[in-house]
Amino acid sequence: MAKFQKDDDLFQESSMSFGEHLEELRTCLFRASAGLFVGVCIGLLIGKYVVELIEAPLERALVTYYEGKSIKAAKEQLGPDFTPEIAATLTKPGMMFEQVLIDPNAVTKSLSQAFPNQFEQNGVSAVYRLAGRDIKDGLVGAVLESDTSEKASPARRIWKALNEEQRKIIALKPTDGQDDYVRVRALAEGINGLLDKKDLFAEDDLNDDARAVWKKHQAAKATTAAEMNWSILNATYPGFIEPPHRYLSPILLWRKVKDDPRTSISTFNAQEAFMIWMKAGLIAGVVLSSPWVFLQIWNFVAAGLYPNERRYVHVFLPFSIGLFLLGAAVAYLFVFDKVLGFLFDFNDWLGMKIDPRMSEWLGMVLWLPIGFGVSFQLPLVMLFIERIGIVSVKTYTTNWRIAIIGIFLLSGLLAPSPDPYSMCLMAVPLTVLYFGGILLCKQSAKRRAVATH
Repeated sequence: MAKFQKDDDLFQESSMSFGEHLEELRTCLFRASAGLFVGVCIGLLIGKYVVELIEAPLERALVTYYEGKSIKAAKEQLGPDFTPEIAATLTKPGMMFEQVLIDPNAVTKSLSQAFPNQFEQNGVSAVYRLAGRDIKDGLVGAVLESDTSEKASPARRIWKALNEEQRKIIALKPTDGQDDYVRVRALAEGINGLLDKKDLFAEDDLNDDARAVWKKHQAAKATTAAEMNWSILNATYPGFIEPPHRYLSPILLWRKVKDDPRTSISTFNAQEAFMIWMKAGLIAGVVLSSPWVFLQIWNFVAAGLYPNERRYVHVFLPFSIGLFLLGAAVAYLFVFDKVLGFLFDFNDWLGMKIDPRMSEWLGMVLWLPIGFGVSFQLPLVMLFIERIGIVSVKTYTTNWRIAIIGIFLLSGLLAPSPDPYSMCLMAVPLTVLYFGGILLCKQSAKRRAVATH
């Protein structure tokens, strides 16, 4: 085995027999394995934090995706009620909402029973209520015409029971920029205030169909006055008002985006979390021990090099590691979010729900940085090929168009996601590195020319 002195060159002795080479290989492999073992042990200790680091890009992408969907849904569901205050609530505090329908009467009844001192037992409103969507404009016209008619009718009864303010709104003539919905809503609110009156309609005011409905509800003692009055209106003016139904009021349920179950990463089974922790620990261990492992590998390689060749090890090794780390950092800090955003939007465009799994995401986390790290070795590969005389600097400069096509093809193979977005995100920095490799080759050629002269 080669012996090294402390102050001498790291690779001083290079003349070895075959047996000595085997002994050197055995020693380097043992040292590399020991370093890898120590690195994996440390990686398992910090495995939880590594998992959190791996989850971060996916969680950020999920939060951004569902924040956008929440704003889009709010604009569609709320329409003109989508105020700047709601928009600010959705974006700044990172909130999202879900619109649900509730029965106000059931809620009021439940609260009055649970808190009798705060709620009146008999203060529950009628079950049935009208909304603007339940009334057609024809009923507005019928109620309005009853103002000048002396003939008894349900519309006449309603008109006489309305207050002056409601009558003014209903009597407004539609003008440019004003929808009939204003008049319809005013009539709905007016009728809602009258539905609970048992004597709102008289039998003599009704036609045959409405009179039959009136008698049926009179016989059914469990029927509420609101349901009876709504049924009478429906029978008197068929097609102008919707049949009786339980009134449901829309409300907004707010929660933080991070608390939404869709933004949390799920697993298939109980043991999957343990396997993810193991893989994360192994990944961290390999990364932590990689400088030591690379050093042992180069120790073995350099032992067989000539003294004038060993200096390239000191230059190329740190340069290669630096480019690899740069590529991995670009993938983690810039590419992950862009690629995930593109893929999520594409799923949304196809109408598919997103349910990411940590085990599947782990594969992308591994291969994307590795693909970027390997591809960022391009300048060194170009310099190596140029130094051994296979390709000249002139060939690099004159065939740059063909080289860019090759870079895009290489990016399509190295990118773990087969989408054009991730391919372009890898190809653009590689194109920059290609021209950087040309500059590196030119500088190396100048230095050799100076050294020769």
